[in-house]
Amino acid sequence: MAFLTSLARRLVIKRKKPFILAPPKNVKLDTKPKELGLYIHIPFCQEICDFCPYNKVAYKPGLAGKYSKALRREVELYESNLPSGLNLSSVYIGGGSPSLLPEGLRRLLDLLRDKFGLSNDIGLELHPRDADRRTLTKLKDMGVTMVSLGIQSFNQDLLRGVGRAGARFSNEKVARRVIDAGFKCVDIDLMFSASRPETSLKDFTKSINLGADQVSTYPLIPFSYTKWGKKYLSKRNFLFNQFKERNFLNRFANKAREKGYRRSSIWSFTKRSARQYSSVTRRAFLGIGAGATSIVGRQFLVNTFSVREYIKATRKRLPVALEGKLSKREKEIWYLFWQLYNTQIYPDKFKKIFDRGVEEDFSHILRLGRWLNLIDEEKGKIFLTEKGANLFHVVELLYTKSYLETVWERCLRDPWPDRIELS
Repeated sequence: MAFLTSLARRLVIKRKKPFILAPPKNVKLDTKPKELGLYIHIPFCQEICDFCPYNKVAYKPGLAGKYSKALRREVELYESNLPSGLNLSSVYIGGGSPSLLPEGLRRLLDLLRDKFGLSNDIGLELHPRDADRRTLTKLKDMGVTMVSLGIQSFNQDLLRGVGRAGARFSNEKVARRVIDAGFKCVDIDLMFSASRPETSLKDFTKSINLGADQVSTYPLIPFSYTKWGKKYLSKRNFLFNQFKERNFLNRFANKAREKGYRRSSIWSFTKRSARQYSSVTRRAFLGIGAGATSIVGRQFLVNTFSVREYIKATRKRLPVALEGKLSKREKEIWYLFWQLYNTQIYPDKFKKIFDRGVEEDFSHILRLGRWLNLIDEEKGKIFLTEKGANLFHVVELLYTKSYLETVWERCLRDPWPDRIELS
Protein backbone atom coordinates (compact mmCIF):
# COMPACT_ATOMS: atom_id res chain seq x y z
CA MET A 1 0.00 0.00 0.00
CA ALA A 2 2.93 2.34 0.68
CA PHE A 3 3.97 2.02 -2.99
CA LEU A 4 0.46 2.93 -4.21
CA THR A 5 0.15 5.99 -1.97
CA SER A 6 3.67 7.15 -2.86
CA LEU A 7 2.87 6.79 -6.57
CA ALA A 8 -0.39 8.74 -6.14
CA ARG A 9 1.46 11.49 -4.27
CA ARG A 10 3.89 11.97 -7.15
CA LEU A 11 1.46 11.63 -10.06
CA VAL A 12 -1.71 13.24 -8.70
CA ILE A 13 -0.61 15.60 -5.94
CA LYS A 14 2.73 16.33 -7.66
CA ARG A 15 4.56 16.37 -4.33
CA LYS A 16 8.04 14.80 -4.41
CA LYS A 17 8.52 14.58 -0.66
CA PRO A 18 6.19 13.00 1.96
CA PHE A 19 3.66 15.12 3.79
CA ILE A 20 4.96 16.09 7.24
CA LEU A 21 3.01 16.72 10.43
CA ALA A 22 5.06 18.39 13.15
CA PRO A 23 4.47 20.25 16.43
CA PRO A 24 3.52 23.89 15.78
CA LYS A 25 5.65 26.66 17.25
CA ASN A 26 2.72 28.99 17.72
CA VAL A 27 -0.81 28.04 16.73
CA LYS A 28 -2.59 30.86 14.98
CA LEU A 29 -5.01 30.50 12.10
CA ASP A 30 -3.46 31.88 8.91
CA THR A 31 -6.82 32.99 7.50
CA LYS A 32 -10.15 34.24 8.79
CA PRO A 33 -12.90 32.38 6.95
CA LYS A 34 -16.41 33.75 6.73
CA GLU A 35 -17.91 30.28 7.02
CA LEU A 36 -16.79 27.06 8.76
CA GLY A 37 -18.15 23.65 9.55
CA LEU A 38 -17.58 22.61 13.18
CA TYR A 39 -16.79 19.13 14.50
CA ILE A 40 -16.90 18.39 18.24
CA HIS A 41 -15.34 15.17 19.54
CA ILE A 42 -16.68 13.49 22.68
CA PRO A 43 -14.39 10.53 23.48
CA PHE A 44 -16.38 8.91 26.31
CA CYS A 45 -18.01 5.47 26.07
CA GLN A 46 -19.77 3.30 28.65
CA GLU A 47 -17.97 0.29 27.17
CA ILE A 48 -15.23 0.02 24.54
CA CYS A 49 -16.07 -2.02 21.43
CA ASP A 50 -13.35 -4.34 20.08
CA PHE A 51 -13.48 -3.01 16.51
CA CYS A 52 -13.68 0.75 17.18
CA PRO A 53 -10.58 2.67 15.96
CA TYR A 54 -11.62 6.12 17.18
CA ASN A 55 -10.19 8.12 20.04
CA LYS A 56 -12.20 7.04 23.10
CA VAL A 57 -11.90 6.41 26.84
CA ALA A 58 -14.10 4.85 29.49
CA TYR A 59 -16.73 7.25 30.83
CA LYS A 60 -16.04 8.76 34.27
CA PRO A 61 -18.37 11.56 35.44
CA GLY A 62 -15.62 13.64 37.04
CA LEU A 63 -13.33 13.49 34.02
CA ALA A 64 -16.27 14.16 31.68
CA GLY A 65 -17.15 17.30 33.65
CA LYS A 66 -13.59 18.64 33.32
CA TYR A 67 -13.61 17.80 29.63
CA SER A 68 -16.84 19.75 29.08
CA LYS A 69 -15.23 22.84 30.57
CA ALA A 70 -12.13 22.31 28.39
CA LEU A 71 -14.28 22.25 25.24
CA ARG A 72 -15.69 25.66 26.13
CA ARG A 73 -12.17 26.95 26.82
CA GLU A 74 -11.01 25.80 23.38
CA VAL A 75 -13.88 27.65 21.70
CA GLU A 76 -12.95 30.81 23.58
CA LEU A 77 -9.27 30.38 22.62
CA TYR A 78 -10.22 30.19 18.95
CA GLU A 79 -12.57 33.17 19.18
CA SER A 80 -9.79 35.74 18.77
CA ASN A 81 -8.58 33.86 15.66
CA LEU A 82 -11.96 33.97 13.97
CA PRO A 83 -13.73 36.94 12.37
CA SER A 84 -16.75 38.55 13.92
CA GLY A 85 -19.94 37.49 12.19
CA LEU A 86 -18.55 34.02 11.43
CA ASN A 87 -21.27 31.60 10.35
CA LEU A 88 -21.02 27.98 11.45
CA SER A 89 -22.46 26.24 8.40
CA SER A 90 -22.98 23.00 10.31
CA VAL A 91 -22.16 21.36 13.63
CA TYR A 92 -21.46 17.64 13.99
CA ILE A 93 -20.85 15.97 17.34
CA GLY A 94 -19.13 12.60 17.26
CA GLY A 95 -17.41 10.19 19.54
CA GLY A 96 -17.46 8.11 21.56
CA SER A 97 -20.97 8.51 22.85
CA PRO A 98 -21.79 12.25 22.89
CA SER A 99 -25.15 11.75 24.61
CA LEU A 100 -23.28 10.85 27.81
CA LEU A 101 -22.61 14.59 28.27
CA PRO A 102 -26.06 16.20 27.78
CA GLU A 103 -25.52 19.12 30.15
CA GLY A 104 -22.00 19.77 28.89
CA LEU A 105 -23.22 19.78 25.29
CA ARG A 106 -26.10 22.12 26.09
CA ARG A 107 -23.74 24.66 27.65
CA LEU A 108 -21.29 24.31 24.76
CA LEU A 109 -24.00 24.88 22.13
CA ASP A 110 -25.28 27.88 24.08
CA LEU A 111 -21.73 29.30 24.01
CA LEU A 112 -21.48 28.74 20.26
CA ARG A 113 -24.79 30.51 19.70
CA ASP A 114 -23.55 33.42 21.79
CA LYS A 115 -20.20 33.71 19.97
CA PHE A 116 -21.12 32.81 16.39
CA GLY A 117 -24.00 32.35 14.02
CA LEU A 118 -25.51 28.91 14.63
CA SER A 119 -28.73 28.61 12.66
CA ASN A 120 -28.10 25.49 10.57
CA ASP A 121 -28.28 21.79 11.33
CA ILE A 122 -26.71 20.17 14.37
CA GLY A 123 -25.93 16.48 13.92
CA LEU A 124 -25.02 14.00 16.64
CA GLU A 125 -23.84 10.40 16.74
CA LEU A 126 -25.99 8.31 19.05
CA HIS A 127 -25.29 4.93 20.63
CA PRO A 128 -28.44 2.73 20.71
CA ARG A 129 -27.94 2.10 24.42
CA ASP A 130 -28.40 5.81 25.13
CA ALA A 131 -31.45 6.36 22.92
CA ASP A 132 -34.14 6.41 25.60
CA ARG A 133 -37.03 8.87 25.31
CA ARG A 134 -35.67 11.19 27.99
CA THR A 135 -32.32 11.55 26.19
CA LEU A 136 -34.01 12.10 22.83
CA THR A 137 -36.11 14.89 24.34
CA LYS A 138 -32.98 16.54 25.79
CA LEU A 139 -31.22 16.38 22.43
CA LYS A 140 -34.12 18.03 20.64
CA ASP A 141 -34.42 20.71 23.33
CA MET A 142 -30.73 21.67 22.92
CA GLY A 143 -31.21 22.05 19.16
CA VAL A 144 -30.01 18.74 17.69
CA THR A 145 -31.77 18.31 14.33
CA MET A 146 -30.02 15.24 12.87
CA VAL A 147 -29.02 11.94 14.45
CA SER A 148 -26.75 9.16 13.26
CA LEU A 149 -27.74 6.00 15.12
CA GLY A 150 -24.92 3.45 15.42
CA ILE A 151 -26.95 0.27 15.02
CA GLN A 152 -24.11 -1.57 13.19
CA SER A 153 -26.35 -4.63 12.74
CA PHE A 154 -29.71 -6.02 13.84
CA ASN A 155 -28.05 -9.44 14.14
CA GLN A 156 -27.05 -10.04 17.76
CA ASP A 157 -24.69 -12.93 16.91
CA LEU A 158 -22.80 -10.68 14.50
CA LEU A 159 -22.50 -7.91 17.10
CA ARG A 160 -21.13 -10.32 19.68
CA GLY A 161 -18.72 -11.72 17.09
CA VAL A 162 -17.05 -8.35 16.51
CA GLY A 163 -17.05 -7.43 20.21
CA ARG A 164 -19.81 -4.83 20.06
CA ALA A 165 -20.35 -3.72 23.63
CA GLY A 166 -23.90 -3.43 24.85
CA ALA A 167 -25.41 -5.89 22.37
CA ARG A 168 -28.11 -6.80 24.85
CA PHE A 169 -31.15 -4.87 23.65
CA SER A 170 -33.42 -4.73 20.62
CA ASN A 171 -31.84 -2.49 18.01
CA GLU A 172 -35.08 -2.62 16.04
CA LYS A 173 -37.10 -1.13 18.91
CA VAL A 174 -34.44 1.54 19.43
CA ALA A 175 -34.46 2.48 15.74
CA ARG A 176 -38.25 2.83 15.72
CA ARG A 177 -38.09 5.07 18.80
CA VAL A 178 -35.46 7.38 17.29
CA ILE A 179 -37.21 7.60 13.92
CA ASP A 180 -40.52 8.42 15.63
CA ALA A 181 -38.85 11.18 17.70
CA GLY A 182 -39.19 13.68 14.85
CA PHE A 183 -35.61 14.65 13.93
CA LYS A 184 -35.12 16.18 10.48
CA CYS A 185 -32.85 13.31 9.52
CA VAL A 186 -32.20 9.93 11.13
CA ASP A 187 -29.25 8.08 9.67
CA ILE A 188 -28.80 4.41 10.56
CA ASP A 189 -25.16 3.34 10.59
CA LEU A 190 -24.48 -0.26 9.58
CA MET A 191 -21.25 -2.19 9.14
CA PHE A 192 -20.66 -4.76 6.44
CA SER A 193 -17.88 -7.12 5.31
CA ALA A 194 -17.85 -8.85 8.70
CA SER A 195 -20.87 -10.92 7.69
CA ARG A 196 -22.36 -12.73 4.71
CA PRO A 197 -23.86 -10.50 1.98
CA GLU A 198 -27.32 -11.86 2.82
CA THR A 199 -27.04 -10.73 6.45
CA SER A 200 -25.87 -7.25 5.48
CA LEU A 201 -28.59 -6.87 2.85
CA LYS A 202 -31.19 -7.92 5.43
CA ASP A 203 -29.89 -5.20 7.80
CA PHE A 204 -29.96 -2.65 4.98
CA THR A 205 -33.50 -3.53 3.93
CA LYS A 206 -34.79 -3.49 7.50
CA SER A 207 -33.34 0.01 8.02
CA ILE A 208 -35.18 1.28 4.95
CA ASN A 209 -38.42 -0.46 5.91
CA LEU A 210 -38.22 1.11 9.39
CA GLY A 211 -38.26 4.52 7.69
CA ALA A 212 -34.67 5.75 8.14
CA ASP A 213 -33.99 8.95 6.19
CA GLN A 214 -30.51 7.68 5.39
CA VAL A 215 -28.70 4.36 5.64
CA SER A 216 -24.90 4.40 5.85
CA THR A 217 -23.14 1.11 5.21
CA TYR A 218 -19.50 1.26 6.29
CA PRO A 219 -17.00 -1.53 5.73
CA LEU A 220 -15.59 -2.79 9.00
CA ILE A 221 -12.03 -1.55 8.59
CA PRO A 222 -9.47 -3.65 10.52
CA PHE A 223 -7.24 -1.08 12.23
CA SER A 224 -4.10 -2.87 13.37
CA TYR A 225 -4.18 -1.44 16.89
CA THR A 226 -7.73 -2.60 17.74
CA LYS A 227 -8.45 -5.94 19.37
CA TRP A 228 -10.68 -7.02 16.50
CA GLY A 229 -8.27 -5.71 13.86
CA LYS A 230 -5.37 -7.77 15.19
CA LYS A 231 -7.49 -10.90 15.03
CA TYR A 232 -8.83 -10.09 11.55
CA LEU A 233 -5.51 -9.17 9.94
CA SER A 234 -3.90 -12.40 11.11
CA LYS A 235 -6.41 -14.37 9.02
CA ARG A 236 -7.23 -12.32 5.90
CA ASN A 237 -5.67 -10.29 3.13
CA PHE A 238 -7.05 -6.77 3.61
CA LEU A 239 -6.38 -5.45 0.09
CA PHE A 240 -7.93 -8.48 -1.63
CA ASN A 241 -11.02 -8.29 0.56
CA GLN A 242 -11.67 -4.68 -0.51
CA PHE A 243 -12.52 -5.86 -4.01
CA LYS A 244 -14.81 -8.57 -2.67
CA GLU A 245 -16.77 -5.86 -0.85
CA ARG A 246 -18.03 -4.51 -4.19
CA ASN A 247 -20.57 -7.34 -4.08
CA PHE A 248 -22.06 -5.84 -0.92
CA LEU A 249 -22.15 -2.30 -2.33
CA ASN A 250 -23.79 -3.38 -5.59
CA ARG A 251 -26.54 -5.12 -3.66
CA PHE A 252 -27.10 -2.06 -1.47
CA ALA A 253 -27.23 0.26 -4.51
CA ASN A 254 -29.78 -1.96 -6.28
CA LYS A 255 -32.00 -2.20 -3.19
CA ALA A 256 -31.74 1.56 -2.60
CA ARG A 257 -32.90 2.35 -6.14
CA GLU A 258 -35.76 -0.11 -5.75
CA LYS A 259 -36.88 1.66 -2.56
CA GLY A 260 -36.53 5.22 -3.92
CA TYR A 261 -33.25 6.18 -2.20
CA ARG A 262 -30.37 7.97 -3.93
CA ARG A 263 -26.70 7.19 -3.47
CA SER A 264 -25.52 10.29 -1.59
CA SER A 265 -21.97 9.06 -0.94
CA ILE A 266 -19.84 6.00 -1.55
CA TRP A 267 -21.27 4.34 1.56
CA SER A 268 -24.56 6.21 2.16
CA PHE A 269 -28.05 6.11 0.65
CA THR A 270 -30.57 8.86 1.36
CA LYS A 271 -34.27 9.38 0.72
CA ARG A 272 -34.71 11.72 -2.22
CA SER A 273 -36.73 14.09 -0.05
CA ALA A 274 -34.39 13.97 2.99
CA ARG A 275 -31.33 15.95 4.07
CA GLN A 276 -27.97 14.21 3.92
CA TYR A 277 -26.14 13.43 7.16
CA SER A 278 -22.44 13.98 6.41
CA SER A 279 -19.84 15.19 8.87
CA VAL A 280 -16.65 15.05 6.77
CA THR A 281 -17.35 16.52 3.35
CA ARG A 282 -16.48 20.14 4.11
CA ARG A 283 -14.05 22.47 2.34
CA ALA A 284 -13.08 24.09 5.65
CA PHE A 285 -13.88 22.95 9.16
CA LEU A 286 -12.75 23.47 12.71
CA GLY A 287 -12.43 20.52 15.06
CA ILE A 288 -12.53 20.87 18.82
CA GLY A 289 -11.95 18.18 21.42
CA ALA A 290 -9.29 15.54 22.04
CA GLY A 291 -8.16 14.05 18.72
CA ALA A 292 -10.20 16.46 16.57
CA THR A 293 -8.68 17.73 13.31
CA SER A 294 -9.15 21.02 11.46
CA ILE A 295 -8.59 22.33 7.95
CA VAL A 296 -8.63 26.11 7.78
CA GLY A 297 -6.88 27.95 4.97
CA ARG A 298 -3.66 26.05 4.25
CA GLN A 299 -3.46 24.60 7.75
CA PHE A 300 -4.13 21.02 8.75
CA LEU A 301 -4.26 20.77 12.55
CA VAL A 302 -4.48 17.75 14.87
CA ASN A 303 -5.34 18.10 18.56
CA THR A 304 -3.69 15.94 21.18
CA PHE A 305 -5.52 12.62 21.56
CA SER A 306 -4.97 12.41 25.33
CA VAL A 307 -8.07 13.54 27.24
CA ARG A 308 -6.08 14.57 30.30
CA GLU A 309 -3.42 16.39 28.25
CA TYR A 310 -6.20 18.12 26.30
CA ILE A 311 -7.81 19.37 29.51
CA LYS A 312 -4.46 20.57 30.82
CA ALA A 313 -3.43 22.29 27.58
CA THR A 314 -6.65 24.30 27.17
CA ARG A 315 -5.94 26.09 30.45
CA LYS A 316 -3.08 27.92 28.71
CA ARG A 317 -3.24 27.47 24.95
CA LEU A 318 -4.82 25.70 22.01
CA PRO A 319 -4.35 21.91 22.36
CA VAL A 320 -2.90 21.40 18.86
CA ALA A 321 -0.27 18.66 18.80
CA LEU A 322 0.55 18.59 15.07
CA GLU A 323 0.36 20.95 12.10
CA GLY A 324 0.84 20.47 8.38
CA LYS A 325 0.78 22.98 5.53
CA LEU A 326 -1.25 22.26 2.40
CA SER A 327 -0.26 23.54 -1.03
CA LYS A 328 -2.91 25.05 -3.30
CA ARG A 329 -3.07 21.81 -5.30
CA GLU A 330 -3.39 19.74 -2.12
CA LYS A 331 -6.31 21.90 -1.01
CA GLU A 332 -7.95 21.35 -4.39
CA ILE A 333 -7.39 17.59 -4.14
CA TRP A 334 -8.74 17.47 -0.59
CA TYR A 335 -11.88 19.21 -1.79
CA LEU A 336 -12.24 16.95 -4.84
CA PHE A 337 -11.62 13.82 -2.75
CA TRP A 338 -14.60 14.51 -0.52
CA GLN A 339 -16.78 15.62 -3.41
CA LEU A 340 -16.04 12.31 -5.11
CA TYR A 341 -16.84 10.60 -1.83
CA ASN A 342 -20.24 12.26 -2.26
CA THR A 343 -20.16 10.84 -5.83
CA GLN A 344 -20.33 14.18 -7.68
CA ILE A 345 -18.38 17.35 -8.51
CA TYR A 346 -19.88 20.71 -9.48
CA PRO A 347 -17.34 22.46 -11.77
CA ASP A 348 -18.98 25.89 -11.29
CA LYS A 349 -18.61 25.61 -7.52
CA PHE A 350 -15.00 24.47 -7.85
CA LYS A 351 -14.17 27.51 -9.98
CA LYS A 352 -15.86 29.86 -7.53
CA ILE A 353 -13.82 28.46 -4.65
CA PHE A 354 -10.40 28.14 -6.31
CA ASP A 355 -10.67 30.69 -9.12
CA ARG A 356 -9.70 28.00 -11.63
CA GLY A 357 -11.68 25.45 -13.59
CA VAL A 358 -11.40 21.82 -12.54
CA GLU A 359 -10.52 20.95 -16.14
CA GLU A 360 -7.52 23.31 -16.03
CA ASP A 361 -5.68 21.46 -13.26
CA PHE A 362 -7.05 17.93 -13.61
CA SER A 363 -7.74 17.52 -17.34
CA HIS A 364 -5.62 14.33 -17.70
CA ILE A 365 -7.28 12.65 -14.72
CA LEU A 366 -10.77 13.56 -15.91
CA ARG A 367 -9.99 12.41 -19.45
CA LEU A 368 -8.76 9.05 -18.10
CA GLY A 369 -11.87 8.76 -15.91
CA ARG A 370 -14.13 9.29 -18.92
CA TRP A 371 -12.17 6.81 -21.04
CA LEU A 372 -12.42 4.14 -18.33
CA ASN A 373 -16.13 4.89 -17.75
CA LEU A 374 -15.46 5.91 -14.14
CA ILE A 375 -17.14 9.32 -14.48
CA ASP A 376 -19.91 10.84 -16.57
CA GLU A 377 -21.46 14.30 -16.91
CA GLU A 378 -25.01 15.57 -16.69
CA LYS A 379 -26.66 18.97 -16.12
CA GLY A 380 -23.47 20.79 -15.18
CA LYS A 381 -22.04 18.18 -12.82
CA ILE A 382 -19.48 15.39 -13.02
CA PHE A 383 -20.54 12.22 -11.25
CA LEU A 384 -19.14 8.78 -10.54
CA THR A 385 -20.59 5.88 -12.47
CA GLU A 386 -21.28 2.65 -10.57
CA LYS A 387 -17.90 1.40 -11.76
CA GLY A 388 -16.29 4.62 -10.52
CA ALA A 389 -18.01 4.39 -7.14
CA ASN A 390 -16.74 0.84 -6.68
CA LEU A 391 -13.19 1.95 -7.46
CA PHE A 392 -13.43 4.95 -5.14
CA HIS A 393 -14.50 2.56 -2.37
CA VAL A 394 -11.04 0.98 -2.70
CA VAL A 395 -9.34 4.40 -2.86
CA GLU A 396 -11.11 5.49 0.33
CA LEU A 397 -10.00 2.37 2.18
CA LEU A 398 -6.40 2.77 1.02
CA TYR A 399 -6.45 6.38 2.25
CA THR A 400 -7.85 5.24 5.61
CA LYS A 401 -5.26 2.51 6.10
CA SER A 402 -2.28 4.46 4.79
CA TYR A 403 -2.92 7.87 6.34
CA LEU A 404 -5.59 7.88 9.03
CA GLU A 405 -4.38 4.72 10.73
CA THR A 406 -0.79 5.96 10.70
CA VAL A 407 -1.72 9.26 12.36
CA TRP A 408 -4.25 7.83 14.82
CA GLU A 409 -2.03 4.95 15.97
CA ARG A 410 0.87 7.30 16.66
CA CYS A 411 -1.26 9.93 18.40
CA LEU A 412 -2.94 7.32 20.60
CA ARG A 413 0.52 6.21 21.76
CA ASP A 414 2.06 9.64 22.15
CA PRO A 415 0.02 12.70 23.23
CA TRP A 416 2.60 15.08 21.72
CA PRO A 417 4.34 13.37 18.75
CA ASP A 418 7.53 14.98 17.51
CA ARG A 419 6.89 14.27 13.82
CA ILE A 420 4.77 12.06 11.55
CA GLU A 421 5.75 11.40 7.93
CA LEU A 422 3.02 10.38 5.48
CA SER A 423 4.24 8.84 2.23
